[in-house]
Amino acid sequence: MGWSATSKACDTEDKLTRACIAQGGNQNSYKYKGQDYFWEHGREQADGAITGSVWRMLPDGLARRVGSFRIDPDGTLVRGPFGLNELLQSLEPKPPKPQRRSRNPAGIPRWSPYYPKR
Repeated sequence: MGWSATSKACDTEDKLTRACIAQGGNQNSYKYKGQDYFWEHGREQADGAITGSVWRMLPDGLARRVGSFRIDPDGTLVRGPFGLNELLQSLEPKPPKPQRRSRNPAGIPRWSPYYPKR
């Protein structure tokens, strides 16, 4: 029996895994507000979604379940507590700043008669 998740949901899960590796070196653990968390898969969903649980590490080496997550078939993380959205956004590239367009792209001096007038 294999995974029945859609490719977009799997792509989002791969992004989540890459973000965890970039942050701490492990594929399913991350830090959020000074606490250590990890996530693990749940059951396969008939609609193509990926679900799972989020756990918080306790000081004595144990873990406590603190919530669940769901990646919809279209690839959006619709339910994800404790910094999973921020973790995904940390991996996405930020859009570049819009460049100001020059009124004088050719570099013609202002004193020239060919300088563009408004």
